[in-house]
Amino acid sequence: MIRGLAIVLLAISPVALVTAEEMRPNHLQPVSPEDPRGWRQVVFDALLGEKNAECWMLVIAGHQKHYAVVLRLEREPLNEEDTVGYGKPLRWVLETASAAEPLLVSNTRLSDAKPMWWEVHRDARIDRARLEVSQAFAEAVQAAWSAAVRRTRYFHGPPSPVVVRDGNEYLFRCGAEYGETNDGVIAGVPAALVQLAGRLRELVNGTPTERSIISGDCLARAKQIVSDAEASDKNPSVQTEQ
Repeated sequence: MIRGLAIVLLAISPVALVTAEEMRPNHLQPVSPEDPRGWRQVVFDALLGEKNAECWMLVIAGHQKHYAVVLRLEREPLNEEDTVGYGKPLRWVLETASAAEPLLVSNTRLSDAKPMWWEVHRDARIDRARLEVSQAFAEAVQAAWSAAVRRTRYFHGPPSPVVVRDGNEYLFRCGAEYGETNDGVIAGVPAALVQLAGRLRELVNGTPTERSIISGDCLARAKQIVSDAEASDKNPSVQTEQ
């Protein structure tokens, strides 16, 4: 009877033998070109703007608690009109930017009998912090970003059963390459990269004593991401829950 029940369950549920790990890709996926409300662009403009950056993570967060972690090689301006910085390299810096207030505000209350629409809160306070880092540290972080982002590809496995509700979206850039993940499918190398970015955020905002500990942890995490990403090339089906 048990055997018969198992056969019936498999018949009505073809993904019954699929593990949770197999439903979560061990790589970033391409950034969707669709942004019908311009929401991602609003967050990008507020937190990142037009400055050059070697790497960044942009978090589109539930309840509008958006933030960004940026690795930037600052350069001298070429001339007075150069507001971005394309000249001689000066220093490596880590930066964080966090929305201290909602970036979108509603024109009405939910209880009002009017159509609701949203407008950009252009004067929203953004908390920013920065920390100069060594070239060796910056290159280690950049290598981890690159190892994950350059392996971005579409996921052709079974769909994830996890439904994202008020979850975070994580957008990454390294050089000219992009990738994204979200709380519904995050695992493996992408999860490790999000955790590294979180530690970098703590590093920037930490005390000198805390930074001496966190910096070593960041380097270890960056090295592990490169190793895990390379291992995934040899066995792409392996996905590690974080």
